Amino acid sequence: MLMAYFDYHRWAMKRLLALCEGLSDEQLDMPRPIGPGSLRGVLFHLLAAERHWMLRWKGEPTGPFPTDPAGISLEDLRAGFAAADQERVALLEREAPSGFTRIVRYVHASGVTNEQPLGETLMHVANHAIHHRAQALQFLKVLGRTTPGGLDYIFYKIAHPSTPQPPETLETLRSFGLQVDGEPTPPLPFEKERLRRYFAYGDWVILEIISAAKSLEPPRREAWLDRDYSMGVGTPRKTLLHMLDAETWWLRNWTIGDQPYEMSPETTSLEEIESRWREHAAQRNAFLASQDADSAQGVVVTSFSGNRLHFRVAESMLQLCCHGAHHRAQLRNMLRQEEGPPVEVDYINWLRRNSPFVIEAASQS
Repeated sequence: MLMAYFDYHRWAMKRLLALCEGLSDEQLDMPRPIGPGSLRGVLFHLLAAERHWMLRWKGEPTGPFPTDPAGISLEDLRAGFAAADQERVALLEREAPSGFTRIVRYVHASGVTNEQPLGETLMHVANHAIHHRAQALQFLKVLGRTTPGGLDYIFYKIAHPSTPQPPETLETLRSFGLQVDGEPTPPLPFEKERLRRYFAYGDWVILEIISAAKSLEPPRREAWLDRDYSMGVGTPRKTLLHMLDAETWWLRNWTIGDQPYEMSPETTSLEEIESRWREHAAQRNAFLASQDADSAQGVVVTSFSGNRLHFRVAESMLQLCCHGAHHRAQLRNMLRQEEGPPVEVDYINWLRRNSPFVIEAASQS
């Protein structure tokens, strides 16, 4: 699964950097209250994180985490990401036979020594990139640069399918400007425990975000929920409902068959969203527990503009995890702009809270 996850990461980074082609220094440094504060800052932070973790994986000193993007050009960034990817591919190939179970020991910026399985730190780096690509896409949207559909994992699988799409569906996807002619890929390896942990992390973050929102005074909370931040689907309430509706739609497709996408009422309260999320998570987790290596490679059929799309169950599960990471980045930024309580969203922070369990589980994956 990790090898395939980083194939997607490579595809998404190349498309993101292509969107940045020709931008001026003024555009790259345009300030906005998003992430590191500028598009150049977001890209630099992403590259710095990849380099920092590579040093940790190799057991080499990291030094202070770099935070100043001044002077780095798009060409520098492109070359840096290409070099980081090449080095990571070699690491993945070298560590794959042992299942990525080697324990990585490193000193956190706080001075505390941490230990996590290599595979889980790799998951953190890939998930961290989705978070910051969401921020980068927001900068690019303001600059009038978008890509059809975005950079979701599902669009990577449309471009590089593991199961063929009907010819009429391909024509519809082309008409929307989506890439459909990439090289096919093997089915995503099904790693039940790794997916279970990824879903558990995502549930933890979304419930932390809801908890932070609930801590706001009621008038302020309601105003925040319906304030349009011009990112994603607009408001925090719409974003939460979009995530919930996507989750429940995929579960109905898995368990019932091709189902229409249903949108929740925009008046749904935060308390009801929380209750429904907890209920859905239990149902989704039960379905995941019921899957095995064969059933997870079954094909789930969904509808798109009157056409049918085919995906494997395992890859649609990873799509849900990645889709959640993208929108949680937006929600965190919306909360940050409201100066609400800080929320931890990194996979590595969830790992640090669950380290003994995760190490035990990872050794069995």
